[in-house]
Amino acid sequence: MSIGELITKYPELFEEHSEANEYKKIPKETLNLILEIQVRYRFGLLPYKIRDSYKIEWGSLKNYPDFKDHPILNCWNTRDGHYVYKLNGR
Repeated sequence: MSIGELITKYPELFEEHSEANEYKKIPKETLNLILEIQVRYRFGLLPYKIRDSYKIEWGSLKNYPDFKDHPILNCWNTRDGHYVYKLNGR
């Protein structure tokens, strides 16, 4: 699902804000989205499974008050329960 589809499907979670001639739809409260991906395959004779989880934080103006920084999307990744990577240096 794209960001635009999420805003269209759940309009009650967002507000439109503007500064000068720029308009943005920003979450009313910071949203925490969880995405889980599981891949299974055979490696030779042995089955193999990888499980990734992504926590995506979509910041609101309450948590990130500077309009020009939006949209703010932070993402943390774990693979099989181990921390892997974090975007935006946070």
